[in-house]
Amino acid sequence: MAATGTAPGTGTVPFYAEADVQAVLTLDAVTDAVESALVAKARGTARKIAKTMTTWTPASSAHALGAIDLDTGLVAFKTWVNTPGGAAATITVHDAGDGALIAAVSVGALGALRTAAISAVATRWLAHPDADELAIIGAGRQALAQVQAVHTAPGRAPKVSEKLVPAFTGTAEGGP
Repeated sequence: MAATGTAPGTGTVPFYAEADVQAVLTLDAVTDAVESALVAKARGTARKIAKTMTTWTPASSAHALGAIDLDTGLVAFKTWVNTPGGAAATITVHDAGDGALIAAVSVGALGALRTAAISAVATRWLAHPDADELAIIGAGRQALAQVQAVHTAPGRAPKVSEKLVPAFTGTAEGGP
């Protein structure tokens, strides 16, 4: 993946913007990465860093969480701020050996892929082989990614509601 610039204030650390993430990462690749991370967590070589947050008025919040994967030698932190004036989220990736900042990544597209990928992993391992129907309730803007995750899981092709077909096939205005 080619960075579009450097992380602000670092001079040399690559920054991967939304367009970089969308151009390179696929749902299949992210699903495989999420599955590998879950396996590492089960083995005890990866663990999460608990979420923390704070709030302030008017209706604003700041959040941080992370994880370390000793198999890959990486530590990652997701941080985000929500305010009435807007929101932004970034992932920073560090070397677990020396703490060096390796990259910064804009989170929008990556977050949607990661959320969908966990559904794809669950489908791979937990869904009955004959299951061919899916209900998505209350998923908001991530509903389409959830349907795609289950639809693209090996051996899966659930029926898609006629209301979702234009969005699912990319024929709707503002489709995927």
